[in-house]
Amino acid sequence: MQSSCTPQGQPNRCTICGHEICVEPSRPRGDASCPYCGLLAWFPAAARTNDALVGEVQELHVSSKHEAIRVLVRRLGELDCISPEASDAIVAKIMAREELGATGIGRGVAIPHAKHPSVRRTVGIVGYTAQGIDFNSLDGEFVRTIVLLLSPNDKPVEHLRALEWISRTLRDVQPQT
Repeated sequence: MQSSCTPQGQPNRCTICGHEICVEPSRPRGDASCPYCGLLAWFPAAARTNDALVGEVQELHVSSKHEAIRVLVRRLGELDCISPEASDAIVAKIMAREELGATGIGRGVAIPHAKHPSVRRTVGIVGYTAQGIDFNSLDGEFVRTIVLLLSPNDKPVEHLRALEWISRTLRDVQPQT
């Protein structure tokens, strides 16, 4: 097995090529590339929970941004990544964030995100909808891929790093037609 250096020193899989990589602590902490495909292989330490990789893809059969966010937050509760009792408050926080500015970044992708006091660690999940949803995207197109990110209030740097990693990973992905 090839080795790559990332902050946690735990095994993981590359999100692009799927190869298992053995990650070792970087000194200094930071990004490293997948030895197989070159993807930046920085995995936020809290992007795993009880061996359930957060980031699984959920097929969504929804017609609105609010409904998509609610379904993804509920799934994080089912995975024990967040307290199910806090789901409504988390959805409200994400929707309030959406009011500040659209998280539809274009090319069919949205990254709704929020920090909330009930979130124990940074977690994320991906949703996909074939029909697309209006997210008020920067390019005016409907969103088909939703990457929802949640972080604790006291981890703003981790939150920003995760957003950066998601954005960087998606930046060069060509949309499917």
